[in-house]
Amino acid sequence: MPTKPIVVMDGIGDVLVDSSGANQNLLTDVSFSLYPGKITAIIGPDGSGKSALFSILACLNVASTGTYHLFDQEVNYANERVRNNLRKRKIGLVFQETTLVEEISLQRNVEIPLEISGGKRYKVRASDALAYVGLSDFLSHTPEKISFFQKKLTGLARAIVTNPSILLLNDPFRGLNWISSLRYLELLQKITFNSPIAIFLTTTDENIAMFCNHCISIQDGRLVNNMSTKKQISASSERYKIELREIS
Repeated sequence: MPTKPIVVMDGIGDVLVDSSGANQNLLTDVSFSLYPGKITAIIGPDGSGKSALFSILACLNVASTGTYHLFDQEVNYANERVRNNLRKRKIGLVFQETTLVEEISLQRNVEIPLEISGGKRYKVRASDALAYVGLSDFLSHTPEKISFFQKKLTGLARAIVTNPSILLLNDPFRGLNWISSLRYLELLQKITFNSPIAIFLTTTDENIAMFCNHCISIQDGRLVNNMSTKKQISASSERYKIELREIS
């Protein structure tokens, strides 16, 4: 039996009215699905519509046209309360900027989403999430005392601590070198191996997209290609493992 998608977007359009009153099409007729256990990358230059699409998927914005189904629930025409509840309980978010609270520990930063969503055993779950991304020795550290890459990992731990059904990452590799990007990708692959989560990420880097199950190209707000990258992942995996082994 075919796997049922977690997300189905059909004919999504997003129109912005600029300061002069003119319409600017950020997205036009965008359609695709996200499946559990798969990583989907949307690739395109800055200004191509990636962030607009991310905002709609994250229930932070509402599309002007089209439908967005998350677990068979129509999201685009749901009220704000329903969208907020979905975002808290079903969606994990990673932004370009880590947006960590600098004055509190990594442990407390990761506990915050659980407190907001009413999660139980949040102290244990937060420490487990940090351990999952390799930061078990840094629970009491504040963000100012860790590296840029460790801040990225903390943001990832915070996004998965609620056990979301969909993980959305907006250009998470920006500012990382290639080796750090590989380590981050390794964690994303580990997440999909261990849970039926759908991962969606935006990037400008074709090399990053090679390690994902599907790659969607976007240009001027329109999808121009939607392809499986399974063969590329398979062909690249040995190089990936070799590079990781060389720096271990």
